[in-house]
Amino acid sequence: MKFLQLFAVGCVLLAEQPASAQLNFLGAVSPESLRSNPAYRAYSESFGAAMPEAGPGTELSVVVSRSFSDIAGNGGSLDQIASIRGGAGYGIFVPRFEHDVVEMRLMDGSSAYATRVYTTVVLDVFADRGAFSTSRRLESVYSRGVAHVSVFPAGSVSRRPPSVADLTAWYSLAFEGALNEIRLAIEADEVGFRRRAFRVFRVEPVLLSSEAREFLEEIGWITDANSAQLLAGELAYTFHLSLQGYLIENGFDQVALLPPSLGWATGSIARLLEDRLPPGTALISASEDLGRLALSVQVELQRAGVVTGESNQLGEQRVAATRIAGWLEREGIRVGAEETVAIARGGGSYLAIAGVPPSAVRGAWREGFSAATRQLSPEVGVHISVANESME
Repeated sequence: MKFLQLFAVGCVLLAEQPASAQLNFLGAVSPESLRSNPAYRAYSESFGAAMPEAGPGTELSVVVSRSFSDIAGNGGSLDQIASIRGGAGYGIFVPRFEHDVVEMRLMDGSSAYATRVYTTVVLDVFADRGAFSTSRRLESVYSRGVAHVSVFPAGSVSRRPPSVADLTAWYSLAFEGALNEIRLAIEADEVGFRRRAFRVFRVEPVLLSSEAREFLEEIGWITDANSAQLLAGELAYTFHLSLQGYLIENGFDQVALLPPSLGWATGSIARLLEDRLPPGTALISASEDLGRLALSVQVELQRAGVVTGESNQLGEQRVAATRIAGWLEREGIRVGAEETVAIARGGGSYLAIAGVPPSAVRGAWREGFSAATRQLSPEVGVHISVANESME
C-alpha cells in the first residue's frame, strides 16, 4: 500500500477586466509555495497560464478572464451584481489545488492506481465602501464558489500511475469545471439592493477541536500549522457560502456578511483598493476595527470521524461524519444564551476497499461537512436576523 500526495497550495486570482467593465482589474497574487512548485507550473502552463519568473503571481488571470469577461462587463450579470451592491473589483480565490494517487494491492499481487483531483474555487466581489456610508473599508459584497470539487476522472483508475499528460488534463477539467459552476450560479442569482446595514457580520476561521484535528491529520488534510490554518479558513469559506446563500434567498439584503479573509484580502486587495482613496482617508480592512458595530460568526468542528456500516464482497460501507456548532460573538463574548448555539451534523458515504489508506476518505468527509453547513446556515441566519434588528 502506498500513498502519493503531490501538493496542497493556495492562490488568489483576480480576473482582468475589459476597459468598458464596471469592475476594476485589481491584479493577481499567488503564494511563492505555489509558483515554485514544478508540477504546478507544468499543469497551469499547459492550459494557458502565463508563469512569471518573480514577483506577484499572475499566472491564472488570463484563464479566469476567459471564463468571466463576458458576464463581468457591458452589463453582464456579474457587472449588474457589482453595480447593485457597490462592488469595485472581483477576484477568484483558489486555496486548494492538489491530487492524491493511491496505490492499491490487488488479489493477484499486482497494483492498481486511483487518482483524485481536488480544487476549491471561490469568487468574491470587493468594495472599498462598505455598508456604512461614512466609512471606507474593504468588504466582500458578494461571494460565489465551489467549495470543493472532487473528481475521479475517466481513466483515473488504472494499472499504471498517472502520467503528466493525464494529470494536466484532469486539473484542467477540474479547474474549468469549477469556474463554470460559479459562472452558472452567478447567472442564476437574483441579488436585490442591500440597504444600509445595521451591523457587519464576519465568518471567522473554523475552530478545530482536538478530536477533529487528530482525524484531519490522519486523513492528511493537516500536515503542519500552515495547512491547519489554511483548512480552517477554507472550511469557514464553505460555511460562509452556504450562509450567504440562505440570507440572499430569504431576503436578508440589509445584512453585511464578510467572508473570512484568510490573509489574502487584507494583504493584497486592501492595498490595491487603498490606491483608489482620496488623500487623507484610510481603508479599514478588519471587522474588529469597527468595534461594537461588528459581530463574529463562529463555527466549531466539534467531532469528525468514520462510522463503519455493512460489508460486502467489495469492502465496507462507511460514513465520514462530522458535527459542527455555530454561534455569534461580539468583542470575543458569545451573544445570547446557550440555546443560541446551533448544532448540525453531516456525513458522506464511501466504500472502503482493501489497501486504500485513510486519506481516501477526504472527499467523503468534505461532502459531509458541506451537508452540515447547509443544515446549520438557517439556524445561524435566524440568529443574525435577530441580532441585526435588536442589538444596540
